[in-house]
Amino acid sequence: MKASTAIVFIASCVLHVTCAHASPSGKPIEIKDGFLTVESYRQLSAPTKRGYVMGFVDAMLVSPVFGTPKREVVWLDRCVVGMSDMQLVAIVDKWLADNPSQWHYQMHFLVYSAIKQACQH
Repeated sequence: MKASTAIVFIASCVLHVTCAHASPSGKPIEIKDGFLTVESYRQLSAPTKRGYVMGFVDAMLVSPVFGTPKREVVWLDRCVVGMSDMQLVAIVDKWLADNPSQWHYQMHFLVYSAIKQACQH
């Protein structure tokens, strides 16, 4: 498994723990290619969005425990130091607003894309 694939897989696993009870309707969330679509993410409350994004970042940062080479996540560790959960959500929300052509992808992939792009600047 490539390191980037492993990171996304691990992030998805941690997001399960973070968002297992995040369904606004209280209905179970079926896992397919990820937990959330853009539509379901946009319906989340602000605190739940922060939890989702924090869970994603935490999962990526802990991914070396599961065999991802540390060098694959150093960029993230350096980038998010000092950022708040609200700042990370703002980055994701702005990226989504600027990239509606990508909304057919699952949220875990889009969160990764948003943060990766923000960290390249």
